[in-house]
Amino acid sequence: MKKLDLEKIKEFYLDEGKTMDEIVKLMGVSRTTIGRRLKKLGIRQKDKIESLDKNKITDLYVNKKKSLEEIGKLFNIGSYTISKVLKEQGIEITRFKHLSDEERIINLYSEKKISPYKIAKLFNCSIHPIYDILKRNKIKSFPNGFFNKGKQSPIKGLTKETSISVKKISEKMKGRKITWGDKISKTRIEKGVAKGKNNPMYGKKRPDWAELKKQKGYEEKRIKAMLKGLMKRPTSYEQKICDLCVMHKLPFIYSGNGAFLIGLKNPDFKHKSLPILIEVYNDYHHPEDYEEKRREFFSEYGYKTIFINEQEVTSKNWENICLNKIQEFTR
Repeated sequence: MKKLDLEKIKEFYLDEGKTMDEIVKLMGVSRTTIGRRLKKLGIRQKDKIESLDKNKITDLYVNKKKSLEEIGKLFNIGSYTISKVLKEQGIEITRFKHLSDEERIINLYSEKKISPYKIAKLFNCSIHPIYDILKRNKIKSFPNGFFNKGKQSPIKGLTKETSISVKKISEKMKGRKITWGDKISKTRIEKGVAKGKNNPMYGKKRPDWAELKKQKGYEEKRIKAMLKGLMKRPTSYEQKICDLCVMHKLPFIYSGNGAFLIGLKNPDFKHKSLPILIEVYNDYHHPEDYEEKRREFFSEYGYKTIFINEQEVTSKNWENICLNKIQEFTR
């Protein structure tokens, strides 16, 4: 972890009057880190705000139509701090103060077909307020790739010998292990599976989730499939009870792999003939009232539940403890 000079931060912030963003660039750390160090030094950002001429800031923003960035430069502070001062004064912050600005943005996008990214550059702002204006005015968006149509990719034809950026990427990827995802993607590209009529979803409508849920047995089928693929089953604790049942011929079947559900919940073991269940669990992943709630839930369906906790299944004498507990319950 990078060790920061607290006195230097204090000097930048109080003596030199630098903004948080300026200190971040000088120190090479995040804004949050600088904020924490100022708090450690007992310096509150609020003190800086209180020392500002709020009336002058309000006048510059409301009457002289200065932007947050321009006001920030005059006071040598960030635009975020200026926005906080204005909000305290009850002044609504708007990126574009005039209707003509919005009209111009709409015209640039709809008529001149300039991308939101380039419009944001023209207005010296982020892309988000541009999208907000277009959405608020219900302007129909152009399809994906419209603004790049006919343009050649800036990296097309470049190699690690001719481009520094491609060389950096190549060095970063060197020695990287090929994942199953990479192999699948490569196979799909080679076979052309993802293109046109070869795509398994070609011409098909994606099923509606709400409609699927209404289908009888769908939810149970989904949960079983999810449990099967979600984790390795049985767990080490469940395996111990599996071995115990085989060794002592206990009439229980393992069902923790999603093979058996009660009210869309999956018990770990089920008695072959009686309505008795076994639940094996660890303390870390379960709340204190786990046994109480689980017992109450299964009892609504007419089942009794034996609970074997982590302490019991991991103790030195675990076999006798668990065996006695199960046998006493089933007598």
